[in-house]
Amino acid sequence: MFNFFKKPSGFSIIEVIAAIFIIAVGLTGILSLVIQNVQAQYINKNALIASQLAQEGLELTRNVRDKNWLDGSVSWVFTGIAAPSGNKIFIIKLDGAITEVTGIDDDDAKLKIDDAFYFYGSGNDSGFSRIIQTENDYSASSTVVSCIVGWQEKKGGAHRYAAETVLYDWR
Repeated sequence: MFNFFKKPSGFSIIEVIAAIFIIAVGLTGILSLVIQNVQAQYINKNALIASQLAQEGLELTRNVRDKNWLDGSVSWVFTGIAAPSGNKIFIIKLDGAITEVTGIDDDDAKLKIDDAFYFYGSGNDSGFSRIIQTENDYSASSTVVSCIVGWQEKKGGAHRYAAETVLYDWR
């Protein structure tokens, strides 16, 4: 015999909607974490590249200082660039050529990329720019060298990474 007062077994529409809502909220949280992780990975990758490019810029300045010392040059820092009258902003190419620039946004400061190597000149734009600044203290026979690398994120705006060292006239 059929009982009209007995509830049929199964899920009601309210229970199904509540379950779908809980699953959707959980998946939304997981998806937002995945998106943040991908963005952080992209930013960290560029920051790591920028730190290596800044270190390379400081090493290039040491090479110029050492070459000037070996050549017996009058200027122990940068022949034709650094002068007692003030501080300078410039780039150093891998071959040691030095070019004065106006700042990080100067077209000459933009680095190009070919395979995995960054360089100045013509080629594919890397998105990174690098400048070197000097602050000379001739009374102490030293100069503070700063290398600044800048890049632009797609949505994160402009970023800068700076590394600094002090070079001494040790001859």
